Formats: sequence, C-alpha cells, structure tokens
Amino acid sequence: MSIRDVALEGWATSKYCILKYPNLAAEAQRVFASDDVAEKAILLAKLDRLWTADEAGKAAHRSDDERNSADTDTAMSTSGDAARLDGQTQLATLRNWVADNLKGKQRRVVELLIDNNSKYPLADLANDSQISWQVPYENAWNSMRSALIGKLKQQGYRIERQDNEARLVALGAQK
Repeated sequence: MSIRDVALEGWATSKYCILKYPNLAAEAQRVFASDDVAEKAILLAKLDRLWTADEAGKAAHRSDDERNSADTDTAMSTSGDAARLDGQTQLATLRNWVADNLKGKQRRVVELLIDNNSKYPLADLANDSQISWQVPYENAWNSMRSALIGKLKQQGYRIERQDNEARLVALGAQK
C-alpha cells in the first residue's frame, strides 16, 4: 500500500469519518480487516474521491468564514451597526462567564462555539483533543447538550444541533 492509501485508511477509521460517514466507516473497517485486494482497491478509490471532496468543502468553508469575517469587519466599521457590536459584547460577556463557571469538556465546547461564529461541526467537536468523545457520539452530544441547557439558559443562550453543527443561539434570536 502507498503512503496515500495508508492515510486514507486512517482517515476512514477516524472519529471524524465515523461521525460524518458512519456507513462508509463501517464498510472500511470490514474491508481493511479482510484480505480481498480488489475490494480494498475499490474502497480506496471511493475514499480518495470522498476525502478530496471533503477537503475541498473544508477549504470552501474556511474561505467563506474569511469572507464573512471581512464583511463583519467592514460592517462594524460603518455607522449604524450597533446590533452586531452588541452581539460581540454579549459573547465577550459569555466568554468571561464560561471561564469562571464551566470546566472541562463543557467549557471547551462553549469556547469553540464562541470562537467560531457560534457554530462548530459536531465531527470536529468529537475529534477535539480536549473533548475526545467516545462512540456513540450521538450519546455524547446529547449528554453535553443536556448538561449545558440550563446553564446557558441563565445567560440568555441555548445550544442546539443543526446541519450536523453545534450552534450557540441567543434566546429570542431567529433560527
């Protein structure tokens, strides 16, 4: 196997891939455990296409975030955008509260949300070195969400799941 094939095998069995592509990850584990060379070649070709598309999607997401960040900076520099500044002040206040009142994985989840425009992919949360959720990730997410609901509600926020992302939403804000 080439270095790229070994990398693809590692990616296919990673927490990220298991969470994002559960059927493919199960197939990869089965195929890589077998001795069928033809089946491995077919799977590696499929993984190569998916990995390439996934990386392109991440790059597009990063460039969208950079573009949105530039738009935010421009909008903030113009007069009349007090609501956006107020939102950033609220997040700064929430960050201080989080630092004083939460610890461990709960603190890390909320900090990642604050640092990433109030949304963060669940697969990336599961793979974060300070979070490291165990399979099944759905149970870990539900447990984390339940633990944070009451705490964040007191601060005027809620945490929710939408489009396989964790979202931090101000209470009263539109979805």
